[in-house]
Amino acid sequence: MGYSSIEKDKLHQIFRQFDLDGNIIGSDIDLLSDQVTSINSCNEKYIFSTNKPSIGTLNKDGKIQILQTSNIISREIFNSKDILVSDDATSLLIPTDRTRAKYKVFDILSGTFINTTFNPVGFNGPNVRSLKIGNWRNESNPTLDKEFLFDQKNINLKNIFRKLTIRNDKKGFLFGSEIEKQNNSSGVMFNTGELKKYEIDNDGKAKSSWTIASISIPLSINLSKDNSIITLAFSDGTIQWLRWKDGMRLLTLFAEPNSNKWVVWTQSGYYMASAGGDDLIGWHLNRGWEQEADFFPASRFSQKFNRPDIVQLILQTKDEDEAIKIANAKIGNKSQLTAVSASLPPVISILSAGDNGNFSGNVVEVQYSVRSPSGTPIDRVDALIDGRPVDMRGLTIVDKSVPFDANAIRTLSVSAPQRDFNLSLIAYSNGMASEAAKTRMTFKGAVARTEADLLKPKLYVLAIGISDYKDESLKLKLASK
Repeated sequence: MGYSSIEKDKLHQIFRQFDLDGNIIGSDIDLLSDQVTSINSCNEKYIFSTNKPSIGTLNKDGKIQILQTSNIISREIFNSKDILVSDDATSLLIPTDRTRAKYKVFDILSGTFINTTFNPVGFNGPNVRSLKIGNWRNESNPTLDKEFLFDQKNINLKNIFRKLTIRNDKKGFLFGSEIEKQNNSSGVMFNTGELKKYEIDNDGKAKSSWTIASISIPLSINLSKDNSIITLAFSDGTIQWLRWKDGMRLLTLFAEPNSNKWVVWTQSGYYMASAGGDDLIGWHLNRGWEQEADFFPASRFSQKFNRPDIVQLILQTKDEDEAIKIANAKIGNKSQLTAVSASLPPVISILSAGDNGNFSGNVVEVQYSVRSPSGTPIDRVDALIDGRPVDMRGLTIVDKSVPFDANAIRTLSVSAPQRDFNLSLIAYSNGMASEAAKTRMTFKGAVARTEADLLKPKLYVLAIGISDYKDESLKLKLASK
């Protein structure tokens, strides 16, 4: 038994369930306008992704749950607009609205991401007219000087060319295309991207130089004034800088227009980011099919990888190793980059606390598990109530002479106030702290009131919420409710 995604019409896709003999089971499930890009079984559910993009689950009863939606620039914007770049490609003018003149300027050298209106001074759009390239927009076989680039026998009709940029010296050009494919196991149709670079020889003929497949679809392509750096916007919300000569990726930017958070990083993981931006990316560690994967945000390794000096040099050197060498020489850093896997922080989970989050006495019994992905010993576990350390009994200091069992269920007895509170557990290993495991505790007992409690005065608060600001980026919505 399984599900398949089927296009009902241009505005609707549906999930349809089949048995092993191919017979339809039950009723179709409408997905409205979302296009499903992949679907796979996951224990007793199915997990799917859409082109919104979003990720969701579909259970055996046909109930859909959207787990995560996106906060990226809409693909539709790039149907009519492109990213403009400065001469040296260190600044980008990024459209953020399909109909109105709303833009963001991202500047690597100053580390800023700010609102602006359309002002092309100092920025350049893609060159699509200096060579006689035709039949390329939404077609499968472009022409140069009215000659097809592909032999008719070699045309892939599912490879649709979407974007083009031409070198300023007319010695080459780059296409971005969208390719429709089918998953061999599930039969689901999905789209990927491709970049194809051409160079013009002495006879004026186009020769394919390199082709790079991409998981996401290229939405905007541009070049620096000296033609050495390619800038690309992809459907996954990233913007990338590539080296023209070989397509080597130099930098990747991910930015959220609404929150103004952003992070730009190198292939090795060095990054620069806005406040909170280094939580947008990180290291994903699979732990097998039956166990939840670990995710460690880049902020956990900021001391090692937060290197704006390296990031800001890369578009100048066009080589990460050279940028690292120059940046380290300036600060006298001779240390070598070690694998992240050797310095992963511990992971702690609260399994139960009190009676399903309720308690009535002065002590809360907490069951938890803790492990160390890097293999370093667990040093201690701290408990916090509303962010403040509290007294507890249990595994606080670890006996390192005894082999550590990562699968063991452990217990802490935490001294608790007679009120509701937020309980957190933090594990420490080799100087590294885990992310806090948190749960909300609700007090169900009778509060013993003292004479001092009865004498406390009343506190009155006047709170004013403001939702409308002149700065359009400040849309608080519920502040005045």
